[in-house]
Amino acid sequence: MSRHHPHPTTSELYTDDQDLLNRLIDNDQYAFFLLYSRYSPRIKSYLQRRLWRSDLVDEVLNDVMMVLWQKASSCPEKVPLLAWLFGIARLKSYRALALAAGVEVVTAEAWGVDEEDPEEGLLKHEQQFILQRAISQLPPDESQVLTRFIFQGHSHREIAAQLDLPVNTVKTRLRRARHHLQTRVEMLNQNAANRS
Repeated sequence: MSRHHPHPTTSELYTDDQDLLNRLIDNDQYAFFLLYSRYSPRIKSYLQRRLWRSDLVDEVLNDVMMVLWQKASSCPEKVPLLAWLFGIARLKSYRALALAAGVEVVTAEAWGVDEEDPEEGLLKHEQQFILQRAISQLPPDESQVLTRFIFQGHSHREIAAQLDLPVNTVKTRLRRARHHLQTRVEMLNQNAANRS
């Protein structure tokens, strides 16, 4: 991953996250470079609000992006990538703070989560809460289609039939909702960081 990468083209800058994740799952290093460039500044800014030591910020940022590199296939398709990364960053920062303070790391049981993989269980718990909060703040026409798509698992055509809308209208609202959702997810996580 030390290979020099050219400056991303305009089309690459707007490549869909899921497309890049699919390429990353196939070990495409350039897809990782694009995702790193897109999200590491936001994650670092978030961590700087949570962690008082710059060495911890860099360490946790590296840990978060390493999870992206190694476990891209674990990102749920319907969860925004930013929400997934913020969830990982929050869990990693909890652990880093606990270890730096010499206290016991919080366990999954303490959060009421019973999973074979404690971090994965906590992450799912966190994502669900953040997603529901963020969706509740969307305009009604956007939250309506996004809720049916994410939580009820309906297809574009099914949602169009249920709401008596053209399929293209549903796709447009979903695209707009996802963009707004990313913004609200980031805002909720930054607010959480500022309170801690």
